[in-house]
Amino acid sequence: MPEANEAPSPQAAAAAIRIAPVERSLAGFGAVVDYLAGIEPFSRYDFGNFSAAIRFQVLQRCNLCAFAGPRLAGYCGWLPTSAAIAQAWIEGTGQLQPVRNGDVVAVTIVAAKERATLRPLIAAARKLNAGKRFYFRRDYAGSRTARKASVADVRPG
Repeated sequence: MPEANEAPSPQAAAAAIRIAPVERSLAGFGAVVDYLAGIEPFSRYDFGNFSAAIRFQVLQRCNLCAFAGPRLAGYCGWLPTSAAIAQAWIEGTGQLQPVRNGDVVAVTIVAAKERATLRPLIAAARKLNAGKRFYFRRDYAGSRTARKASVADVRPG
């Protein structure tokens, strides 16, 4: 057990996290926007397109949140789409569009202030979308180069 002045270990912090979709409501939407507004690089994004993506994710339940008690501690949002649309999106040659019952997942937003929150949040998103390939573009705060990739959800069986 940590001393009164000590922060909990990353393992203890991750164990205290609850993963669940955000409430499908304006309150849920507002909670996510409020949380992301304080995190780079999201705090620099144009609100119109960014808020539309979050709204879709909240209303369509294409999201998971990490909660530390009542506090929002992380967010992961995605769109179901096709492999062709997702590939064009990560290459920068096409616009990302949702496809009902899409065969792949385009992860558009992943954020957590604590690194220990990311692993359980992403693991839960992969479990919820088991068997689907994940496409993502990763922007970083600062001058670090963006990363673009796709990964298959293949697990040892």
